[in-house]
Amino acid sequence: MSEKKENNNNQPQHHNQKPKKKYNHNHSNNHNQKDKQKDKPRDKNKISEHFNRTHFACTCGNCNQEFRMSLALIGILEHLKAKFNQNINVHRAYVCEDYAKELFGNSKDYHSKGKAIDISINNVELKDIFNEVENLIEITGIGFVPSKGILHIDMRDKDRNVFIVENGTNQDLTLAMRNKYGLQDLEATS
Repeated sequence: MSEKKENNNNQPQHHNQKPKKKYNHNHSNNHNQKDKQKDKPRDKNKISEHFNRTHFACTCGNCNQEFRMSLALIGILEHLKAKFNQNINVHRAYVCEDYAKELFGNSKDYHSKGKAIDISINNVELKDIFNEVENLIEITGIGFVPSKGILHIDMRDKDRNVFIVENGTNQDLTLAMRNKYGLQDLEATS
């Protein structure tokens, strides 16, 4: 006859048997990963993998950093981040209506609707950013601003408008202008 021995759980156990582990039905293989995620504070300002609220908030200083931004534009920024693997500089995104009046003379431009953003990308030529963005059919407004080294991108509800800003005025982006700045001509490449 084998001897019976009490284990820590006051359960009888045969002397020759190993103690049985108590099954924890809440325990999973990725339990430690879940614990690490719980311990890591969630950034409540984070909007996407590489961008947070401060990238898009109004900078007027009067409106308490309001912000509104098209999720499609944020997705396009993530696409550009993946494509070029460089930091994207947001020069202007959302602007409140009062600031839009001050900057643009009216309160209903694409920035104040959360449908426009002005960017540059570290270590990437402006023409290369332009050429990539122009291939994205979701973008309906593209402004090439070489004097400031930025690209304006918007999601207007109208037909596509591609323009260049020279001497402070918007001008149609002609073939001559494309050649001057080394921009692709989509019509010639299709």
